[in-house]
Parts: sequence; C-alpha cells; structure tokens
Amino acid sequence: MNPTQQRINWKYVFLFVLIAVLISAPANLGLLSDTLEDFNLPFGLDQFKLLVQGIGPFIAGLVLRKLNPSIVNSTPRGVYKNTGWMLFGISVILLTVIGNQNDKGLNPHYWGALTATVLSMHAYFEETGWRGYLEHALQHLSEPMRVLLIAIVWYLWHLSFISGDSMGSEVLFFLILLVGTWLLGRLLKQTKSILIVAAFHSIFNLMQWWDLSITPKVVWLSVLVLVWVSLMRYQKKRLKIEDELI
Repeated sequence: MNPTQQRINWKYVFLFVLIAVLISAPANLGLLSDTLEDFNLPFGLDQFKLLVQGIGPFIAGLVLRKLNPSIVNSTPRGVYKNTGWMLFGISVILLTVIGNQNDKGLNPHYWGALTATVLSMHAYFEETGWRGYLEHALQHLSEPMRVLLIAIVWYLWHLSFISGDSMGSEVLFFLILLVGTWLLGRLLKQTKSILIVAAFHSIFNLMQWWDLSITPKVVWLSVLVLVWVSLMRYQKKRLKIEDELI
C-alpha cells in the first residue's frame, strides 16, 4: 500500500462525508422548502433558515475534529488572531451602507446587514467542515489530488445534479468549486484560520444572494476583497507572520 494512503484515516473521512451529506440532504434536495417558506419571523429573521443547509458540514466538522484531533492545526482565529472577525465586520458594514433590496418591505440597509450576517455564518458553517476538517484529513495527499477529491465531495454534497440543471451549468458549478477549493486550501495553509477562509467563501454566497446587477456587484465585491487583502497584509506585518501567501 502507498505510504501516503497509510497516513490517512479513511474511516474518518468516510464518516465525515456521511454525516455532512445525510444531515444536509433534506435541505439540498428541497424537501424542506415548503416548511421553510412557511416559517416566518418578524424583521426578516426567518432569513436564518438558510443556515439549515450548512448544518451538515458544520456538525460533521465538529464531530470529526473531536474524534481525529491529531491531524488538525487550524482554529477559528488562526495565526491572524482577530483578523477574521474584522473581515466579517467590514462585509457587514459594506452591505449595510449599500443596502439590499427585498420584497418584505424592510429597510434595504437593515436587510443588507442581515444578509451579510447570515451569509457569513453560512460560509463559516461550511468551512468548519470542508477546510476545518477535510483539508487536514487529506493533507498527506498531493495538492492536485487533495483539491480534486475535496471538490468532488463538495460538489456531490450539494446534490445539485438531481435538480435537472443543464450539463453545462453543472460543469461550470464544479469548476467554480474546484478553483474555490484550491484557493481556500491555500488560504487555510497560510492563515490557519477558519474565519478568514469563511470570509472569502462568503464572496460566493454574496454573488448569489446580493440583489444587485452583476456589474456593480462585481465592483463592490472586488473593493471588499481589496480592503480585506490590505488588512491582512497590515496584520501580517504587525503580528510578524511569516510565509506570505497574498
């Protein structure tokens, strides 16, 4: 047997995938759609129902980080200390100022703040699993093999191929996840921070849920990333962090 394979506890990897898929499947398959659509709270707080999808990898990540702690070297804060919280704070401030239109009759600035908060939490839920555990569990694989395997699991977890979308849409979605897996994995290696990785993951969520046309959305999100990267460069210098990635 390949020595690399001997260093990976596949039993725990399979257990992680099983927990993540089974818990999130009802939401990913749309089986909870009617129930969630009828679930309404004042002030738009029912928006937190979006977190149901991310519960699977979140719970799987927590359980497997506990069962297999020897392979984990990341924490929510990582080596960049409170930078992850700052990134999320900047995101919330940006969407609060710009606002997000809605059909609930709520103030766009309030809705922008709520949207940013929910999508940030959703990204953190997912990243607790994908990078917070699975990236570590497969760390002894070569980077191309690790990225490909995580991207495949991440794609299959969404169960989007069951919805009947076109082959072209599914291929594009997988390629986005493949690139995202590579970038977020590199970011985790540098920062050891699940929060920072989740902040960058939230960009994908904002692209989908932020109610702006594509051009201003891309412009504002590019500005957001630029501010984030500048802050991380500053924090890297202030905290004397080595091995710069960005």
